[in-house]
Amino acid sequence: RARWIAHLAMFWGFLGLAVTTTMDEILNPSAGPLSLTSPVRILGNISGILFVVGVSYSLGRRLFVSSVRENSSRGDAVFLLMLFLTGVSGFTTEIFSDLNVVFPDGFSYWFHIILVASLLATAPFSKFVHAIGRPILLLVKRTEIEKSRLVKTDPDNLIQKTSREDNPLE
Repeated sequence: RARWIAHLAMFWGFLGLAVTTTMDEILNPSAGPLSLTSPVRILGNISGILFVVGVSYSLGRRLFVSSVRENSSRGDAVFLLMLFLTGVSGFTTEIFSDLNVVFPDGFSYWFHIILVASLLATAPFSKFVHAIGRPILLLVKRTEIEKSRLVKTDPDNLIQKTSREDNPLE
């Protein structure tokens, strides 16, 4: 159950961060710091917290639970570490920007951008595929289960035959 909560936190956090980044680009093209009460910033911070908490839980399981560690590849851990660093560097960039501290802000910003670009470039070869493929696989499996239930309960309902009167094109 906790694993699913972590997955949902990562998914919704990531989705919220994508929406926030898009909204910020549209509503704040000068990229100036947003006020703490800005809805875009509030959504971004809530999404970022969800994301970092979900990633932290998943990374912690791989580090401290031997059965999870034994069934995980080194690539899984590297991917989660990159996600974690991306989330943390996003927050550090925000904090340094608010404090108007130029050097660490610029460094954390570029570190964040490089991590994001790396994650996007490696997406087809990493666990990012898992975020798209796994829900589709679960949907297909659920559809097959529902079809098999229909066949067991009423096989005549699967294909409805039409007469010529019902079909004016014939």
